[in-house]
Amino acid sequence: MSNCCDWERVQCNATAEQLKSLDLSENQFEGWHENKAYDGFKCLKQLKILNLSWNYFNATLLSYLNNLGSLTTLNLNWNNMGEGLKSVKQGLTNLTNLKVLNLSGNQINNSLSSLGLKMLRNLEELDLSRNGMNDSLTLLGLQNLKNFEELIMVGNRISGSLNSLGLASLKDLKAFDLSDNEMNGSLSSSGT
Repeated sequence: MSNCCDWERVQCNATAEQLKSLDLSENQFEGWHENKAYDGFKCLKQLKILNLSWNYFNATLLSYLNNLGSLTTLNLNWNNMGEGLKSVKQGLTNLTNLKVLNLSGNQINNSLSSLGLKMLRNLEELDLSRNGMNDSLTLLGLQNLKNFEELIMVGNRISGSLNSLGLASLKDLKAFDLSDNEMNGSLSSSGT
């Protein structure tokens, strides 16, 4: 019965007491209960930061997160998105204020096109580490994002040269980490 704005890992707007930051990481939550999720998330209109990492949520969760248009940071690393992404209709296309997105450790392979990342015009940082990816970045549609600065793709199965990966099309990229992949070729031939 205590005020949730006083709870650890919860931050609220001081005047309206609306939740701004919610950290539910490392709880081993499983699946997603659609009715309860809809009721809970539709009340979080001012939520900016959401951390759901290290749980067992599946891709069904994305349909409910897509209603949180004020989110600027979303951490979904080490969940169970996997192959379920292929059946996701809208992905994260409504999260137009999103700046930081972490999807590492979900074994989503090359199903990322269904997330609609190219619609996230304010995206600055993206972590796709440890997902078993091996495709070109041009398929993700990131080349048109004007604010996109940091890409982390550690521990995937990306092979070939940097040029074939499509990094040259990411004009505003300032930092990228492709360590623990199967890259070859020289940096000077990448065009970046």
